Amino acid sequence: MLEQNQEHNEIVNMYITRDKRMNIEPKKAIIDHLEKLGYLYIDIQNEITAFIKFNYKKNIDSLNFISYNDYNDAFINSPKYDEFKSSIQNRINRSVKLSSFNGTTLIEDFYNNCTVDELLYLGY
Repeated sequence: MLEQNQEHNEIVNMYITRDKRMNIEPKKAIIDHLEKLGYLYIDIQNEITAFIKFNYKKNIDSLNFISYNDYNDAFINSPKYDEFKSSIQNRINRSVKLSSFNGTTLIEDFYNNCTVDELLYLGY
């Protein structure tokens, strides 16, 4: 845990130094980061529909001519769907937390509230 906190702090410091050196405008950076992380606009119903359609098409050869509606009903009661709902809820929670910095210049606080994975995804 200590190593992860140290890694997190090092990444945050690198981002802050880079942003200052490049004169990156904090308000715009926060919006850009939220968008890149997929936290700016989350359409839950659209994502669920897309996920089910993707899995239906991916598995269509092994479904023995099951209709999309029957697949949809079965999929909604599956553990895979529960995992997906959990991942969506996690994205929503992260979105709410990080979106609290939207419209502010608190870029350091934004970075400090990002996970290491989120910081790495943003790229340096």
